[in-house]
Order: sequence, then C-alpha cells, then structure tokens
Amino acid sequence: MADNRSTQGGGGVFSRDAVVHGCTIVSNTSGSGGGLQTTGSSVIWNTILLFNAGSGTSSNFNADAGATYTGCCLAPLPGTGTGNLYADPLFVNRAGGNFRLARGSPCIDRNVAVGPATRDPDGVLRPQAGDGDGIALYDPGAYEYVLPRVVNDFEYDGKTDLAVCQTATLNWYVQYSRGIPALAGQNWGWNATRPVNNQYPLNRRFGLLP
Repeated sequence: MADNRSTQGGGGVFSRDAVVHGCTIVSNTSGSGGGLQTTGSSVIWNTILLFNAGSGTSSNFNADAGATYTGCCLAPLPGTGTGNLYADPLFVNRAGGNFRLARGSPCIDRNVAVGPATRDPDGVLRPQAGDGDGIALYDPGAYEYVLPRVVNDFEYDGKTDLAVCQTATLNWYVQYSRGIPALAGQNWGWNATRPVNNQYPLNRRFGLLP
C-alpha cells in the first residue's frame, strides 16, 4: 500500500479488530495515522510501516493501545508486541516504487515461520532462507527476499567460490567466499590420483577442471 491519501485516519490502511499480515505500507498521507489507523484489537505482524506522513507523532501509525505489533519494521517502536525493528529496510528503489528488499536489508530473515507457507506478490514461496544459512524465515513486508544464485556458489551465500590449488601438494580445493581456509573437511577437494577425504573430485562434481 503506497502513495495513498486520506483526509481522516489511515492513509494506507484502516484496521478495526483485523489482522494486518505481510504488508508494506509506505509513502501514504493522512491527518492521523499516515500509514495505518487501528481501532479495537488489531494485530499487525511481519509488516513494514515507514515513510508515511501524518500529524504529530502518528505519521506512520496512530497510538492505539489495543493494537499489537509483532515482527514489524516501523517507527517509532510501539509499546506492545515483540521482535519489532526500527531501521531503514533498504528497498531496491523506493522513489521508483520498487519496495522489494535489497541485499543487506536488516529485514531479511527476521521472523520465524508461522502457519502454512504462502506466496508474495511475485509468486515467491514464503518463507525463504534469504541470508544463506539454510533456515527459512519470514521477511517483514510484502516481498520475500530471494538469495541470488551465482556460478559455483557451494555455500549458498550469493557469492562465487573459487577453485584454488596448493602447489606443494597439487591438491585442488574450493575456497569459500567467506574466507574459510581451504582445509580438509571444510571444502571440496581433488587430488591428482584420488578424492580427498571422500570428497568428490572437482572435475567430475563441478566441472571446474578438464
């Protein structure tokens, strides 16, 4: 919900005893609760609520004691709920209306998976392991960040891992991009005559050698 205007409360969303889940509410304007106006027992979860305009301290949301915010990225931090974050979510291009999360966003993998899997507006299955640790967690906002795959990325961190040769032993290893030393048991290795520590030869497994 972006670029909306309201003369009364809730420029982006008005919620009465409702659940606001997995939304991005930004760049909206209202007299009160520029982004979100709540009343009753509303529950706001896994939502980004920033960069809205309203009167006084309610530029992003109104001060409603009955609302509970959990796992949201918003300002100011509310008095109820847990796991909330006050930080720039690092949108790909906020001025251009691209509210997907850019790499390095503090919103990536913030919240535990609750309930069945869902899909974001791009059709991406939620949650994803956006930080590359293999643990799928929800990202606040409407869009789930997908870690890009690159060539020879064996540790799934979005960076290319390099094949290196120990000239003294003629052993080949994959050097992880995180800088982990190429030690036996940590990296895939190849020896001129046999696999190292039962690891696959690089030329057969990854096509790195002729």
